Amino acid sequence: MEELVGLREGSSGKPVTLQELWGPCPRIRRGIRGGLEWLKERLFRAREDWYFLVALGVLMALISYAMNFAIGRVVRAHKWLYREVGDGHLLRYLSWTVYPVALLSFSSGFSQSITPFSGGSGLPELKTMLSGVVLENYLDIKNFGAKVVGLSCTLATGSTIFLGKVGPFVHLSVMISAYLGRVRAKAVGDTE
Repeated sequence: MEELVGLREGSSGKPVTLQELWGPCPRIRRGIRGGLEWLKERLFRAREDWYFLVALGVLMALISYAMNFAIGRVVRAHKWLYREVGDGHLLRYLSWTVYPVALLSFSSGFSQSITPFSGGSGLPELKTMLSGVVLENYLDIKNFGAKVVGLSCTLATGSTIFLGKVGPFVHLSVMISAYLGRVRAKAVGDTE
């Protein structure tokens, strides 16, 4: 069965399929398909871990950049709020203390509501996994999203001395690596 995308404009109202949308662009389709096949061939070639590690490094660099960008925006918003509150000492004090407490509360609540595994650095659990203990859903992609949001909110509070991102980034890298491994296994047809 063909996948329906939408209905045609006008009086006919006939359904539009995905094949019809890409039908007029055979050269573009061949180029995209060829590029994806080349990428699959390079990334998922057996005994070629360099491509896999490069993809992991690039993904983690992009995630780190996006997190730093978001953290910078939140910190600038905090400083703007502090300046715009006015000259009242009580309001300035509250804006300087309540904002980080709200971020930390959101971070903790969000992380715990999505997956309880996303709290902490994740290094002790990774050491446990390396010793052979299987922890179910610990490297799940939901855990990755919760950890990224929670870590971003935590670091945006400004307490980077005690709460750094090096330890949690090891856990994030392992989660992305496990996800790429599952994608590789599905693409190549191997079993995990």
